[in-house]
Amino acid sequence: MEGRPNPPISWSFLGLPAGCVQESPTEAMPRVFHLSRNFPNPFNEATTFFYSVPEASRIILEVYDIKGQFVERLVDGPRKPGTNRVIWRPEGLASGIYLCVLRSGADMRVRKLVLVK
Repeated sequence: MEGRPNPPISWSFLGLPAGCVQESPTEAMPRVFHLSRNFPNPFNEATTFFYSVPEASRIILEVYDIKGQFVERLVDGPRKPGTNRVIWRPEGLASGIYLCVLRSGADMRVRKLVLVK
């Protein structure tokens, strides 16, 4: 709007070592089991995505290469209802397409991750 100052923008950055996965809960209560698209995508050093759990359950979040070979387990254990953020910093992986798979009981969600070195 003309004549009104722009609202302030606040930035925060996490300095995480390579190979680190960070998971942190957010406040919103989800209604559905969901795995968001990662951002940025394609990515180089790190990528972030969110997953939502509508009820307490065991969550498994894993990464596979395009051939279906297991790469890394990011999350494995019980989670309360809510939305969680995961920051993934892969180590020693080649550029390529990877698949992030979120499972809870019979539910499964898959997202494509593109690593560019």
